[in-house]
Order: sequence, then structure tokens, then C-alpha cells
Amino acid sequence: MNSMTSNKVWTLVDPPKSFKPIRCKWVYKRKLGANGEVTTVKVMLVGKGYTQRPEIYVDQPTDFISIGEEQKVCCLHKSIYGLKQASRRWNIRSDEVIKSYDFVKNEFGPCIYKKVSRSSFVFSAFYVDNILLIGNDVKMLGDKKAWLSMQFSMKDLGDASYILGIKIYRDRSRRILGMTHTSYIEQVLKRFKMIRGSIQYVVQCTMPDIAFALSVTSRELVLEWYSDASFQFDIDDAKSQSGFVFKLNSGVVAWKSFK
Repeated sequence: MNSMTSNKVWTLVDPPKSFKPIRCKWVYKRKLGANGEVTTVKVMLVGKGYTQRPEIYVDQPTDFISIGEEQKVCCLHKSIYGLKQASRRWNIRSDEVIKSYDFVKNEFGPCIYKKVSRSSFVFSAFYVDNILLIGNDVKMLGDKKAWLSMQFSMKDLGDASYILGIKIYRDRSRRILGMTHTSYIEQVLKRFKMIRGSIQYVVQCTMPDIAFALSVTSRELVLEWYSDASFQFDIDDAKSQSGFVFKLNSGVVAWKSFK
């Protein structure tokens, strides 16, 4: 909530008669370290974006309702987690900031930027709000981190050792730099019947050598999808009807019917 207040994300206003405010909820997430230990417990305020309409009004967060203004709602000036445009707005903001520091976007990897100064260089990789810096000049890296800290409220975690479930290891004496998914794989093995789909992430990032084995074990996963629709079928309200059903291994896993 301190972050919401300091960034002036919303102001409290009387609810408009023609708009229904979006509900919001608290989402709790644990960030794990390289050895599976809990390093951070994050609490995020998330808007239920699937109910979103133009002119965004949100209910006051549970347990943080302003005394004497209980009937008011939050008129958003900036995006919060869960809104349809939240990821796009963050991408635009981060892109503008990084380019203003003379970084150039990679043509084939739009989340990767580079800055070159004579023989020195720095690469900056963005994954949502995670930032990874790589370079051959310690001073240049330090200047970049200091500048980013002035633009965003961020935490410097030091040398990269664990990010997005990937453990980064280095042996300077042997000039080796590598990545491993050991901790992530151990987490996957604890989950029921989720191994094949989750291991695909490992194949893409750190272990392409198991791609064939994954392909073989996935051949029996048969996904069936059926859908149907009618145009203005209802004679009372002239609305259309649509529906779908997903089946995996002869069992229904998702279905919906709606006008």
C-alpha cells in the first residue's frame, strides 16, 4: 500500500451511477531461492480485469478502507496488476526509460537492450519487472544500476545467481558460466501429473538434450476440443449462443456455454 500511495495510483471519488466498480483482491506469492527456500513473500493488489470497462473504478482494498469514506471507490490514474492493459503500460514505460539512457532495443528480442561505449558494453534483459544486467565493465554496470534505481523503486540483488527458476553458476578459474533448473525440476516432481507440460520450460531454457525424451512421453496426451455456436438463435432476445468443451485423456477438463 505504501507503493500505491507514493506512486499516486488512485484517488478516492464518489462512485458514478453509470459504472460498476471493479472488484479487487490480494494475491500472496512466495519467491523461492536457488535451494528451494523462501526468500521473499510478496503481496500484490490485483484488479479483476475480466470485468473491466472504460473509465476504471475499483473498490477500496480489503482492510485498507478509508475511515469516513467507506462509500467511495478508487479512480485509477495508473495500472495495477490484473488489468487488461497493465502489462502493456509497463512495457511502454520501461521501454521509454531504458531508451532514454541510450540503450538500443534488440531487433529480434524486444525485451533485450544493449549499450556500447568503445570497448565496453552492457546488455539489459527485461522479463516483466525482473531485470538482468550483463556487461564487461563494472563501472558501467554500477552506473546503470544507480540510474535505474532513480527511475524505479527496485531491489539490487547483487550478482545474478538465481532468476525465474534458473540457477546461474560460474567457475572463474575454468572460465565456465552455466545454468541449471535443478530447483525448478524438484518443485515440478512434487506436483501431480504436471511433469510433461512443466518440463517443456526446462527444455527451452537449459536442457535441450531431453527434448526427444519429452516428445516420446507426451505422445499419449490426447487433447480434444469441441465447440459450437448459433447466430441469434434465441427468438426472445435475438442473442447468439456459444459453447466449448476440452477433453484430456477422455476426461473433461474445461467447458463453458454462454450467450
